[in-house]
Amino acid sequence: MIRLMLYKSDKAYMPETTAYFEYFSTQPNYDVKIVGYIPNDDECDVFIYPFGFLPFYQKKRYLIVGEYASLSTGRFSQLKNCFKKVFNIKPDIMVCLNEHVKVKMGNTNTLIRGMGYFPNFVSQNAKDIKFDIVYSGANREGLAECIL
Repeated sequence: MIRLMLYKSDKAYMPETTAYFEYFSTQPNYDVKIVGYIPNDDECDVFIYPFGFLPFYQKKRYLIVGEYASLSTGRFSQLKNCFKKVFNIKPDIMVCLNEHVKVKMGNTNTLIRGMGYFPNFVSQNAKDIKFDIVYSGANREGLAECIL
């Protein structure tokens, strides 16, 4: 049994954590948990972590899959990205949302994943669609009703 832990913060919208949970929960030989902390070495075999900052000196014995969905933006973004690249723990596998992030964060074991969406977010009864794409940033209360 592979013990897989997924990190989810209550401070950020991370739909990929829910998607990973839904997928791996249906796979044989996986014991999947969503946690809000960095696990101890004996708690899991694989840890999927959406990178912000996890210091390099926190060496772990489990496999770390690092999610880099995007780079920092705004003031001092290049400095922040450099800081993350140098001082973050190096994930065993890095998952990026696009080639640009892959190049900037640099890791030899990198995968690129598609963005995707939750099918239950799109209503079957949508009428008078005016836009092909709407970026909302998060699934806030009442958002689907406003868009659809």
